[in-house]
Amino acid sequence: MSLRDVTREGVEKALREFDDIGRDAMLDKYGGRAATRWHIEHEGNYYDQKLVLRAAHQLQGLGSIPLGHGAFTALQGRKHVKKLGFRGTGQIQMQDLPAPLQTKIVARLGQHTVGFLRVPTLRRPPELLGSGVLVAVGSARAIPTAHHVVDALPKKEFRLCRSH
Repeated sequence: MSLRDVTREGVEKALREFDDIGRDAMLDKYGGRAATRWHIEHEGNYYDQKLVLRAAHQLQGLGSIPLGHGAFTALQGRKHVKKLGFRGTGQIQMQDLPAPLQTKIVARLGQHTVGFLRVPTLRRPPELLGSGVLVAVGSARAIPTAHHVVDALPKKEFRLCRSH
């Protein structure tokens, strides 16, 4: 049997199992790799598209051998998910997340993000040169940032360490 034989009821059963046992256990049971791009959005949660479809195939008893990772393409899976009435998504975007979660993410990131500003005079507004993230590894403290930000920073006021 193939992907086209997977039903909405089979997908719902797979989603319930995903909620019950989690992604890692699902991957162990049904094989494949964790999704990096394509997901099924259902009731505010996101599930690995191919993993759920492989699980649904097995849970429906459509074959003794699970659909392999290459048994169908992401596009075929996406079309089938849509046909079954589910919302398929590409990479999860910030606006796809519930507003309270967005607020928590922004607040948490804000605690670890710094902006580099040039303040020429009190009469002119500051100029944003870039940003970085505060990190600690052992006793070392650093602010990783993009190469173009490092190039924009004044050299004599900062101890710059470049990594290639």
